[in-house]
Amino acid sequence: MSFTSLIDRCNQSAINRFANADIVISLSGVEVKTVRGIFDESNEVASPFESDRIQFKPAVSLSDSDMAGITSAHTLTISGKAYQFDGKPRPDGHGMTLIYLTGKR
Repeated sequence: MSFTSLIDRCNQSAINRFANADIVISLSGVEVKTVRGIFDESNEVASPFESDRIQFKPAVSLSDSDMAGITSAHTLTISGKAYQFDGKPRPDGHGMTLIYLTGKR
């Protein structure tokens, strides 16, 4: 088994074990797909410039394969609440991506 295959299997195991949300991904009001992800309604975000400034934002972790074709133009709906990307997605380099979210305006 290749290292890439092993990482994919580990990520899928993590999603299977820890996923707590069905995430409906849509573009211009049209549903594109639904994926499972790890949703944290209050993820800690520390400022790299101000050590005493900590914010809490909703965030979701998805596998890179589920992120394929998804951009900041998409809307992510979790438990009936619509979210937009808050900044760029943050891939971890090992097959998972963290996306900070903000409520859709």
